[in-house]
Amino acid sequence: MAKKEELLKRQNKELIIKNQALIKANLERSKSDRKYKQPLHFLPQAVLLIKGTTVSFINESFIQLFDIKIKENIINKDVFNIIPGDLKELFKKQLSSLYSGNDMSNLQTSLNFNDRKIDLEYSLFHHIINNEDYILVIFEDITEKKQAQDILTSARVEEENEQLKIGFLANISHELRTPISLIYSAIQVQEQCIDSGDMKQHQRYTKVIKQNCFRLLRIINNLIDATRIDASYLRQI
Repeated sequence: MAKKEELLKRQNKELIIKNQALIKANLERSKSDRKYKQPLHFLPQAVLLIKGTTVSFINESFIQLFDIKIKENIINKDVFNIIPGDLKELFKKQLSSLYSGNDMSNLQTSLNFNDRKIDLEYSLFHHIINNEDYILVIFEDITEKKQAQDILTSARVEEENEQLKIGFLANISHELRTPISLIYSAIQVQEQCIDSGDMKQHQRYTKVIKQNCFRLLRIINNLIDATRIDASYLRQI
């Protein structure tokens, strides 16, 4: 009987020690988790921490970006309950690749979210915390940045088009000046031919005038075609 009591006491003591060790480990783990997550709170980018496919942590920027009403409805829930539909299938493939050890950074996508379109840049990283696998996802709303880039690109294209127009007009001016000068000179010579009665020379310069009139006509037609193309381009944009 005494031996049984001694055995029970020993087992009870071992159980208490194990429980204490477990509590201590949980406390240490909790401290470690807090230590890891605390800096993430202050990042301006939206941060999502996933264990498996379960949401372990989100920061304030994530809540604002995805317009989350109650944070507690997200923590410990499946990540695919909060990832917008446009991104779900792609995100599944990316998570699978990440757990195989491949980090992904500077990915971009566009989402239709709450009746608005947002452009996102995001990176995914595989981390081990307390010997457990986690995925850290960092989102950044680049909608305004992309709009600014589009404006700059449009301005650059417009400037290039303007330079092309200036070059085109300068070239056209030169092309027009040459036949007009020849026509004017030919008319002056014709007047002299009429005064001297040299009709052979008169006919020769009549031919020069005709040739340069045709040349002028071709230049004008090219100018009209170029104007039509430019007008069509402007309608498209």
